Amino acid sequence: MLHLKKWSGLASMLFIAAMILSSCSSDSDDDSGTIPPPNGGGTTLLRADLSVEPGTITEGENAIVTLTLDAPNNTGSDLVFDFTFGGTIDPESDVLSLVSTELVIANGATEVTLEIVSIDDMETEDTETFTLNISDGIPSGATAGTTTDITLNIMDND
Repeated sequence: MLHLKKWSGLASMLFIAAMILSSCSSDSDDDSGTIPPPNGGGTTLLRADLSVEPGTITEGENAIVTLTLDAPNNTGSDLVFDFTFGGTIDPESDVLSLVSTELVIANGATEVTLEIVSIDDMETEDTETFTLNISDGIPSGATAGTTTDITLNIMDND
């Protein structure tokens, strides 16, 4: 089950990228990469990492940001990761709008994806960046992995 937190007013205008969420299950029972809970008790924490593929695109192309857990989410509920974004993109002309600032990994799943859709404009411009970060939005039951932020380079084609 995916949950989307809607933006309103100025916040929705600041970020222009398209979000397609998909949760993917894993058949793996290996949780060897999980981090033991502090003080020897509680639930094992799931390590969360971000990636982007490809890391560089040309205007008019798309990229996929993936948030991956090191083991299936068996917490009994969805894990909701809040994210922030930035970079040098122009929110009105470089990417399509996102409908949420959350990435949700369903119970039983190991990852969720976000599609970044760039717009082929007619302006001659330098390579621009789109950045995304989850380090301040990690839910209970998870912990930061090695990569909590990504940068996508968007090259001009004019």
